Amino acid sequence: LVTNRGCLIEEEELDKYSIPTKAESEKYKVIRTFSFLKSRMSSTRNKTKGKGKDREAKDRQLNGHRFATGSCLGPTVCVVCDKPASGKDLLHCSSCTAIVHKGCKDSLPPCLKVSLVRLFSPVSPVFVESSETESDAVKLASQSEELLSTPVSSTSTDSSFGEDSVDSYIHSDISADSVDYQAESWSLTVEHKFCKKQDKRAVKRQDVIYELMQTELHHLQTLHIMAEVFRRGMKEEVQLDTEAVERVFPCLDQLLLFHHGFFAAMKERRHNSAQPLGHRNYLIQRIGDVLLQQFSEENGEKMKQVYGEFCSRHNEAVNFFKELQQHNKRFQSFIKQQGSNSLVRRREIPACILLVTQRITKYPVLLERILQHTQEETEEHTDLSKALAQIREVIAAVDLRVSKYEQHQRLQEVWQRIENRSSAKLKNGHTFRKQDIMRPGQELKHQGLLLWKTAAGRLKDVLALLLTDTLIFLQEKDQKYTFATVDQKPPVIALQKLIVREVANEERGMFLISASAAGPEMYEVHTSSKEERNTWMRLIREAVESCPEEEEEYTSESEEEKRAAEARFQKIQKLQESLTIQDQQICSNLEEKLQIYAELSALSGRTYASLVEPRLLVQPHSEELPQAAVLLAAALQEAENLKATLSSKACSPSSGIEDSDTDSVQEDVVVITHKKLGPPVEPDHNVHHVLPFKLDARVVRKMVELLHFLLLCQAAVTIQDSWYEVQKLLLQESGRPSPRAQRPHLPSLRVNTLQEQEKQRNLEKRKEEVAAAQRLKDRLRQDKERWERECQARESQQEEQESRLEEREKQCQLAVEKLRREREELDEQLEEYQQSLERLREGQRSVERERERLENQQKLLHTWKHGRQSSLPAVIPHMVIPLDGHQVGRGWEHNSGETNTFSRCDCSKGTRMDGQMSRLQLQYSLSPSLIYTPP
Repeated sequence: LVTNRGCLIEEEELDKYSIPTKAESEKYKVIRTFSFLKSRMSSTRNKTKGKGKDREAKDRQLNGHRFATGSCLGPTVCVVCDKPASGKDLLHCSSCTAIVHKGCKDSLPPCLKVSLVRLFSPVSPVFVESSETESDAVKLASQSEELLSTPVSSTSTDSSFGEDSVDSYIHSDISADSVDYQAESWSLTVEHKFCKKQDKRAVKRQDVIYELMQTELHHLQTLHIMAEVFRRGMKEEVQLDTEAVERVFPCLDQLLLFHHGFFAAMKERRHNSAQPLGHRNYLIQRIGDVLLQQFSEENGEKMKQVYGEFCSRHNEAVNFFKELQQHNKRFQSFIKQQGSNSLVRRREIPACILLVTQRITKYPVLLERILQHTQEETEEHTDLSKALAQIREVIAAVDLRVSKYEQHQRLQEVWQRIENRSSAKLKNGHTFRKQDIMRPGQELKHQGLLLWKTAAGRLKDVLALLLTDTLIFLQEKDQKYTFATVDQKPPVIALQKLIVREVANEERGMFLISASAAGPEMYEVHTSSKEERNTWMRLIREAVESCPEEEEEYTSESEEEKRAAEARFQKIQKLQESLTIQDQQICSNLEEKLQIYAELSALSGRTYASLVEPRLLVQPHSEELPQAAVLLAAALQEAENLKATLSSKACSPSSGIEDSDTDSVQEDVVVITHKKLGPPVEPDHNVHHVLPFKLDARVVRKMVELLHFLLLCQAAVTIQDSWYEVQKLLLQESGRPSPRAQRPHLPSLRVNTLQEQEKQRNLEKRKEEVAAAQRLKDRLRQDKERWERECQARESQQEEQESRLEEREKQCQLAVEKLRREREELDEQLEEYQQSLERLREGQRSVERERERLENQQKLLHTWKHGRQSSLPAVIPHMVIPLDGHQVGRGWEHNSGETNTFSRCDCSKGTRMDGQMSRLQLQYSLSPSLIYTPP
């Protein structure tokens, strides 16, 4: 290959290079060939590598995934084929952390994280005004139906998960609302100045209302995550059927509709409560009417139903989730994929279900806090109180429904563990089988382990099931339950005639006395504690009081007998219908007979033809039975009338009226006689032998009426015979001897005796209770009287103390007034003293200043005297200087004015002696030239 390529290259470049020697050509040929080949190969490799990189980049960005090669932490198992992946064959998505083989990446579902980022992106939402909140629930319902009815392919590359089937309206609404509820409280949401204007109680109330709306929004977001992330992913990625998804998320759409409407109502109230001063300021004055409307009437019933269903199936949903997680690989990969989803925030399906079940219990706490900060005796306080009562009623109904569902589940579990062939023989001869436990109307009231004491004194462990009308004892064997057999006593006890009593000297034992008509039985059972014994007795007595009064034995044999009786009753009904048809035919024949009589009478043209009724007054399909006795009495009356008429005619002679009318009448009578009595007589003259007298029209009329009544009696008797036979058969069916009627008379007497004894015992107990209540009432009355006397004594003492306190209060007021006056006087004296003290201090300060000045002057004079003493002449002895200083020289007065002022100040202050001494000293210290000598 290298040689051939080198030759080709050499031929192409002959014109470019000069032809060298042979050695050089060989040398250059090899060098030229390998270098060119290297360049060509590198360029081809680079082109191939570039194409491969482009193709690999396209392959690594498939269905929204961003695949990358290399090792990753954790188990490396392909999410498509569930096989381990490693090495170069391993690809993992950097967005959703999905691990897949290179060959399986085409079957990988679209990247969920990218679609969810688009789903919850805050860029596209359009804020919905509050005026549209009224139709939110309707839009949500229609969009939910569209989402559920529109199938979305999980492998399609044109439309990724969450783009074509996302309810953008709901999520945009939630995204817009989440911005308004990011703050921790209402105080941090509104402006600070607006918050300062409100009182402390109003601020706390608004904080609680804000917390209610914020938590409701969070709950709504949780429901949407359950619906749009988990449920949709389970349908489209895991490809579970609708029934399986509903087992994990029951009633989710109803919860979404309910809470979306609730939050929309509260959001509208907030919008209407906005303040004009600021766009963030709002103050909700009324919220009780919204809460009352949400928790009462139709909404309250929906809440009971929806939350009752969801909370009842909580454990079942969690268990089914765990089962899917253990056995479904695709579901495991889906859950792992959602574990890194930031929107889910590492919240798994069981945690979401638990949050939904706990939400209903948060409402009473929030409503109590709102009610605590609401002014009393207002309409808002009344609405909040009613709403609080309604939500507590809803919670109680939900708890009751959950309890019933759990009891049914326990009964179902026990029923599944009962042997199919296990049965119990009852006293009345019937057999109680496994299927009789789950018959309609049966509910489990209580269950627990009891100790059944045998005749030998041993205690046998049994499982007791307290149902609606029966108490059943089961025993466990090889992890299966069978009906307990102890001392040949039936393990099934009817509650209708069950008596419960305590065992003497045994606080954990009780007697169960069955006073059934088949024969009484007594059972002794024990519990593990006294409290459990009391609980069992209370529940059994409540069940006995609530069960039907008449004893109804719903066993398999009774069901078979009931079905046979129903079959016989249906056959009797068919026979009765046949008899009714036959009676109707007879009545029709009789009506035809009467019609024939009417036609015969019409042919004769006589006036009595209208007396014949063409129809019977008795019909077989009438609601009331015909009264045959009345018809017979009427017929007898007509016969008596006919007899009287014939007797009167027989006694009177013939009137000689032998016209055509009488002949026709005779013919009619003969015809009637033939029809009624049998075959006709042979000749016409025999009639004259039978009736020696001629009949008139009145006799014929009487005979026709009599015939009519006799036909009515015939029809009535026929119908009554049919009814009689049917009722006789029905009475035989109802009076069929039952096992209860075939029982011997002695057990029934014993049962009646026990019942009478129990009634007597209950009557005595009630009498004792009434007597005890009367004694307590008397004691209470005595205590009340004694308490009233004590209260009266205490009231008199209190009145005396109040009078003494009033006197002391007056004295104290007088003393206080006196002390006040004295204090005012002392304050005035103190003020005067302080003023005097201040004046004295001011005088003392002025004296101190003057004294300092005097000392300074004395020092100055002292120094000046010693300085001038040597220069002064001898003092003239006879010279006297007056004390008042008038003889002092002018020069001194001029130079020592301050000294004279000082002397006058000392004299005014009481230091006259010091001033005189000072003046004497000045006489000797002054020079002669300064002494003034008068002329």
